Amino acid sequence: MEDKIELEILGLTYTEHTQPTYILILKEKNGNRRLPIVIGHFEAQAIAIKLDKITPKRPITHDLTTNILKTFGISIIEITINKMEDDIFYSEITIEQNGKIIKIDARPSDAIALALRFDSPIYATPQVLNIAGIDLSKLQQQQTEENRVEDTIKSDEANFLTKLSIEELNKLMEKAVEDENYELASKIRDEIKRRKGEI
Repeated sequence: MEDKIELEILGLTYTEHTQPTYILILKEKNGNRRLPIVIGHFEAQAIAIKLDKITPKRPITHDLTTNILKTFGISIIEITINKMEDDIFYSEITIEQNGKIIKIDARPSDAIALALRFDSPIYATPQVLNIAGIDLSKLQQQQTEENRVEDTIKSDEANFLTKLSIEELNKLMEKAVEDENYELASKIRDEIKRRKGEI
């Protein structure tokens, strides 16, 4: 059996950071990784309709395609996101008709929109997840480590300031203001006030 990892749809998100963009977020069914895929407006609409259980008055393109496939006795067994090259995802749809299995190349957004209409599983290859997957546990661990380092730096900085004389603090404050390092200047000011019993 081909090595692949089952995914679930976590949701759709919309951003206007540089231009209007829809992002489909897939999650590893039995793991921590997330797979974000940028998709077009019409594909996002086709996916959202099924996720929100909305029935349009007239069939949209993916509904029409589903009706045609079912009329000819074709079912979608699964879809697999099987490749990523130059930041572009590729996928294939595995269909079955009269016991014959056929794989068809498709854009992931179209494949997923159809998979939802057939209640078919969505997979990705380990290679795709290794390249583009975001491991939440590692991300949280990294953020924790970054916070720890930042706290250590702040602690060392505070200890350093306590060892300076008022005169040295004033000179360092002037230098900090001159360098536009206002965060350090603020800390020096607080240390001077603490020495004077003002805080």
